[in-house]
Amino acid sequence: MSQTEEVTAQVLELASRLIAIPSRAGIDAPDPIIEFIVAWCAEHSLACRRLSHDALPVGIAIQVAASAGSSLCLNACVDTAPFGDETAWRTPPVAAVVRDGRLYGRGAADSKIAASIFLTLAANLARDGVLVRGTLHVLLDADEHTGAFRGVKSFVRTTKPLPNAVWLGYPGNHTIVAGSRGFLRGRIVVAGRSAHTGSKRKKGINAISRAAVLIQVLHGLPLPLESDADFQFGPSLTITTIHAGEGFSVIPDRCEMNVDIRVTPNVGANELRRLVEQSVEEFDRTSSSPSATTIEWEESWPAFRVPDDDPAIACLRAAAEPIFHRAIPTTVSGPSNIGNYLASLGVAAMAGFGVTYDNVHATDEWCDTASIQPVYEVYRRAVLAFFEEVPATDPT
Repeated sequence: MSQTEEVTAQVLELASRLIAIPSRAGIDAPDPIIEFIVAWCAEHSLACRRLSHDALPVGIAIQVAASAGSSLCLNACVDTAPFGDETAWRTPPVAAVVRDGRLYGRGAADSKIAASIFLTLAANLARDGVLVRGTLHVLLDADEHTGAFRGVKSFVRTTKPLPNAVWLGYPGNHTIVAGSRGFLRGRIVVAGRSAHTGSKRKKGINAISRAAVLIQVLHGLPLPLESDADFQFGPSLTITTIHAGEGFSVIPDRCEMNVDIRVTPNVGANELRRLVEQSVEEFDRTSSSPSATTIEWEESWPAFRVPDDDPAIACLRAAAEPIFHRAIPTTVSGPSNIGNYLASLGVAAMAGFGVTYDNVHATDEWCDTASIQPVYEVYRRAVLAFFEEVPATDPT
């Protein structure tokens, strides 16, 4: 078996075992997949520790330390999206079937395949003793798809010093995602007045009807333009959930909805928060209500962009371009990722580089098995180059 075939076989075998363990965010307990990875690390002489939040397991941190120097983290999530309609899958989502050069299963692209590549790489680097300086971390987050990101938060809380850079192993190899829009989230509560739907005397005030008007107001808000060319698609505002009502015969007196706002470097959370609050105040002034509409603002992460000349980008690109025989440009993404959070802490983060794929979060998720070894080799070369080129710093 050639070295290429051996690496692919190692990664596929591990990925298949991970896919076979259901780890749907908010549905399956993370304990089984965490314990499997802990046991795998023990078998391969990798030092690891469990990450927890309020005594609940949220991930695993692995460390390959050679000596003092710079620090780098490879990150992938080991929780997944739900399966959806399992009868629509050609094979069960936990079957991990290889067919026609593709690995199928939930997590085959996002991101159990990246976890398998990173674990295999860490084990091989540790075995070969080729890291002569610095510390390599592998962070496997079991709480990413929930949106709570408690795995990375636990890692940050318990890791000193923080890494100089983090490469997120999301799938795709046409670009290096070096930035993302941030987000601002809020819960809006629209008030009404309850009454019997059949009453001839008391008509009430329908909170759902009022909320429908407010939704149209917010949907039509002209958002400020972004001047940064990388983020020319600008900010966005979306109503994502609506909850109201208690049965057929009661006029609802409360309608709660979630708003998801995507922010950009020059159109930040404060500006968009004020815009929404002013629109809500104007809505209340022109719409009869027993009480004011309320907004409870929740977590917000700013947009970020790692400069193209950052050493972490330079190492990754220098490794990827000769292997894939094409230019690998940088780009920014509309969705956020933990890079937003890490960037706020001074850690350079990019949604690194990953396998060729399709159907993320959808039926018959897959990755191209032929892309596994090239991606592995990109990371192997990039890791070694990073520790040769980047001086030790403390981003805390």
